[in-house]
Parts: sequence; C-alpha cells; structure tokens
Amino acid sequence: LKRAPRKTIAFTGAANLGQAGTAVTLWTITGRVQVLYFPTPFVTEELVSTANGGIISVGLTNAIAGYITTTTVGAGTFAVNDWWNSNTDITPSDGRDVAYQPNSLTTWAAISENIILTCATQDITDGTLVFDGLWYRPLTADGALT
Repeated sequence: LKRAPRKTIAFTGAANLGQAGTAVTLWTITGRVQVLYFPTPFVTEELVSTANGGIISVGLTNAIAGYITTTTVGAGTFAVNDWWNSNTDITPSDGRDVAYQPNSLTTWAAISENIILTCATQDITDGTLVFDGLWYRPLTADGALT
C-alpha cells in the first residue's frame, strides 16, 4: 500500500493550469496500479473562472470525470475551506463530507493512465486546490503514481 504525493494546483488560466481545453496532470503513472482511496480535494483559495462558466472534473484521459464529475466554477462555488466532491455537493466546510466520492471509477479501480484535472468551456484564472494524495497498490513491479 502506497500513498501518492500531495499535489497543490494554483490556477492561473495558463496552459495546463486552468486554460480551457487543457488538462492538469495530478499524478503521473508508471506501470499499473489499483486506486484504493481518493480523498476529496480541499479549496485553499477561491476558484475563479472567466464569466463564471469554467467547468472542471477529475479522472483519466479516457474517463475525464471518472473520479469527480464535471463541476461549474461560479461565484462562491469553490470558496476557501470547501471540499470539492461533485457538482451537487461542493461546499461542506465543516469536514463532514470528507470522503471518497466516485463517479464512474470505483474504489479498487485498476488504472494504467495518468490522473488528470480537465478544464473546459472557460479558463480557471485563479484559486488553489490541494489534493492530499491518494492510496494505491502497485499491480506491476514498476507501478507507481508520482
């Protein structure tokens, strides 16, 4: 059992940092791994998007919303101290809802692709998300998330 490193994403609107139509690589994979637990990301600086219409999701190249479904970044939807779970539940600031929230990928999912955050429709021009790692099990000798 291993833990992937913490990732902090500070959005700027630049390519691979919030620009619409680009992805942010959260963890790069080698080999194959089995994801055991995907903690809910935490907002440390409010996310801002062009025209309050940026859409983000977390998943894999072939399942872009596999871990967290598409969510619109609008005024106040990603405020400081919020947890991002899904499009319908992103604001429990008291920590009651800090749990794995799968969309189409499930707990124990075996993967062989990088885990990415995809930005669509509008740029995400500011804000910070912290991904406190995830727990996984290597399935191949070189299986790792970095």
